[in-house]
Amino acid sequence: DGNVIQTKKNKADGSITFDAIEYNAVGEHTYTVREKAGNDTNIDYDTMNAEVKVKVTKDAATGLLSTAVTMPADTEFNNFAVAPVKTRFDFSKALSGRTLKDGEFSFQLKDANGTVLQTKTNNASGVIAFDDLTFTNAQVGTHKYTVEEVIPETKEAGMTYDPMKAEVTVTVTKAGHTLTATKALPTDTEFNNTFTPVATQAQFKFT
Repeated sequence: DGNVIQTKKNKADGSITFDAIEYNAVGEHTYTVREKAGNDTNIDYDTMNAEVKVKVTKDAATGLLSTAVTMPADTEFNNFAVAPVKTRFDFSKALSGRTLKDGEFSFQLKDANGTVLQTKTNNASGVIAFDDLTFTNAQVGTHKYTVEEVIPETKEAGMTYDPMKAEVTVTVTKAGHTLTATKALPTDTEFNNTFTPVATQAQFKFT
C-alpha cells in the first residue's frame, strides 16, 4: 500500500541492511525497495523499484512458521556523479588606420539577462580569448550569450568603434550520464574599429 516501513542508509562498503520483519501467520507479502533521491543535482540517482517477495508457510507436522524470500535479479542501486562540461570560444579584433595595441580594447561576455560574466581585452594579434564556460547536470538546455565591445564614455579622438552585438548559443545535452556542450558562433566574430587621424596644422613664417 506504499507505506514506508523502514529507512536505512548504505554502509561504507555499499551494503544496505534492513531490520528483520516478524510474521505471525501464513501468507505472501510483497515489498518495494527504492532509493530516496538526495539534493545533489550533480548526481543521477537510481530510480529502480526493487521488488522483494516473502512467502510465509507453516509446517503441518510441527506447526512452525518459515519464510522464503525471493529477491529481484538486480539488487544493486547505481548512482552516477555527472561530470561538468566546459566549452570556450575566441573572438577577434581588427583596427584599420594604425597598428593595434595589446590590451587596447575591452569586450564583455553577457548572459541572456544582460549580466556581465567576463570582460577581456584583445592581444596584439587581435585575439579576444574568453575563459571556459562550465555547465553542470542541472544546466542541460540552451544558453544564449552576447559578446560586445565596451565603448568608452570618453572616446579616443578619430576612433570609430564597432557596435556589433555578437550572439553565441551553447546547447548542453545529456546522453546517459555524460554532458556535451555544443557552441554556435555567429558568422562574423571580428570586431572592426577604424582610426582616422585627426587633422593637424603646420605653420611657417618668413620675414
